[in-house]
Parts: sequence; C-alpha cells; structure tokens
Amino acid sequence: MMKIGSSIGSLLYKVMDKRRHVAETNLKLCFPTLTKNDIAQLTNEHFKMLGKALMDVAIAWWWSDKRINQLNIQVYGLEKLTIDNTATIFLTAHFSSLELSARLLGRYAKTLAMYRPHENAVIQYHYEKYRSQYSEGILAKQDVRQTISALKSKKGVWFAPDQNFKGKGFIYSTFFGVPAATNTATSRFAKLGDAIIQPFALFSKENGYELHFEKSLQEVNGENIESETLMINNQFEKWIIEHIPQYNWIHKRFKDQPDDQSPYLTS
Repeated sequence: MMKIGSSIGSLLYKVMDKRRHVAETNLKLCFPTLTKNDIAQLTNEHFKMLGKALMDVAIAWWWSDKRINQLNIQVYGLEKLTIDNTATIFLTAHFSSLELSARLLGRYAKTLAMYRPHENAVIQYHYEKYRSQYSEGILAKQDVRQTISALKSKKGVWFAPDQNFKGKGFIYSTFFGVPAATNTATSRFAKLGDAIIQPFALFSKENGYELHFEKSLQEVNGENIESETLMINNQFEKWIIEHIPQYNWIHKRFKDQPDDQSPYLTS
C-alpha cells in the first residue's frame, strides 16, 4: 500500500505545480540555510508522504481493529497521559498520518474530533461517518460553545490549530522565525474549559509507526496568550524538525502577514 501511495505522491509532485511551489516556499522560509537541491529533495519526499497519507486514511477508515493490531506501532509517553475525569485538549498538528493518529488515540482516550467543515459534501459525509466511529463525535471548529461544553463535561477534544487563521482572536506568532497568523483558541479553551493540554502525534516509519505522547503543557492556561501560542508553535517545530517530509507543507501557512510585510503567498 505504501509503495502505491509513494508512486501516487511522485505523480502529484509532477502535476501539482502550484502546490509544489507552496511547499518549496514554506520550506525555504522555515529552513533558510538549505540549498536549492535540499529544498527540491525535501519537497519530493513530502509529496511521496502525501500519497502515503491517502493510504493512512484508508487504514484509519476501513481497516478492522484486528488488522490494525498487526501493524508495528510503537507507543511512547503513554505514562504522561492524565485523562481520568479530566478535561483534556489533545493537541496535534497536520502531519501525514493525522487521520490514523485519531483512530489510534481512540484506544487510550475518549475524545471528540475538532475539524473544519469541508466544502465538498461527499468528503464531509465521510469525515462525519468515519471520524465518529473512532471518537465520541466531531465538533466544527467554529462551534466554540459545544467545545467548551464538552470540556466542562470532562471530555477530551482533539485539536490541530497549526494552520493559517485570520478569525476572531488570531495573533501573529512566529513559526520557524516567520510571522504566522495563528489560532489562539487552545489557550482560551484551556481557560474556559479548565482543561489540560496534552500534545500527541503519530509519525510514519519505514516499518511502521511511532505514536508519541508528550508532557502536558501546564503553562498553556489562557493567562498569557502570546507566550502560550509561541510555546505551542515551538512544540510543533520540535516535531517537524525530526520529521520534515511528513508535515503539511502544501498548506499556505504564511499566506497572511502583518500589514507592514508583503505576503509570501497570495490566494
């Protein structure tokens, strides 16, 4: 399956000119010391991971528990989980195995998955159907009231706030040293829902996967939005540096910039 996914990704690399440009631009901004050849190689590897990500979605949605149990999945930091009768925000980022990470998280915690409603009705239907099978349900990103209600009920919420965001409460926080329009909802949810922040992420390996649970971010409590948002970005950076091709580089992370700076990517 992963060989097929890699081949699909190689094809996408050749035909998706605009997205390839986005990935190259993001990588140049985040890793300015890399050479042109380094950027090209990482971009190529990234597209192969995008193809493999399609296979991960298929595994997450359609494989049985018995079949998933046959995968080589190493779990790290499980002892760091504190989920008994505790409101928890499971903080993650858009890596290629994101969908499968949600399926695996369901083994260790009952969560609701936060997501951005999709414009395509077919894709939206499948998100609702399959994510609800391995979680307690799904929450639209805009549904603040339901999210806070879930946290106050001591439930877990799965949240990936690492994309370009110009909605209510956003700030420009640095991401690899570059200003990025960032969603600050994690801090506000933590404060209003009296929740702890539990970072977790799944990474693909040559012979399987690694699921990592990090130490909870106790300092993220809604008291200092700017420093807390930067702390969250720093956690994402740490993961990305160790797994560069697996991050979602085709997303226009730096599309919006402060008024005194020109945008790196236009619409």
